[in-house]
Amino acid sequence: MAGNEGSSIGSLRAINSAQSTYAASCGSGFYAPSLVSLATPPTVGGGDGFVGTDLGTDPAVKSSYTLTMTAGALALGSPLSCNGVAAGATVSTYFAGAAPSSGGGVRFFGTNQGGMIYQDRVALPVTQSGAPAGAAPIQ
Repeated sequence: MAGNEGSSIGSLRAINSAQSTYAASCGSGFYAPSLVSLATPPTVGGGDGFVGTDLGTDPAVKSSYTLTMTAGALALGSPLSCNGVAAGATVSTYFAGAAPSSGGGVRFFGTNQGGMIYQDRVALPVTQSGAPAGAAPIQ
């Protein structure tokens, strides 16, 4: 279980890093609205997506955890992204959560564009800013 929990924490860190890179290099300062969007490579110049194929589905299942991305408000007026996300379809905030499968772990995890990863023994509410109610940051 500890290995599964560690893997899910690593996956959430990878999502945060990918979202930061996406916003800086592809999304004109805005975030990808889904894991599929983060996994889609740039249409110009080639290269890989911003996350690996193991996190490239909505939801993604990895190491007995289900990882989901919840998009925040659309960034209306944003341009077409470098990997084909339509103009106005990138987002200004996001929440990524990790929920254990039966026997896969005992903690739930979540993060948003603030970069802090939070934990709790119950499912974390989607929180687009700040800490989810009742959750504790990972030390």
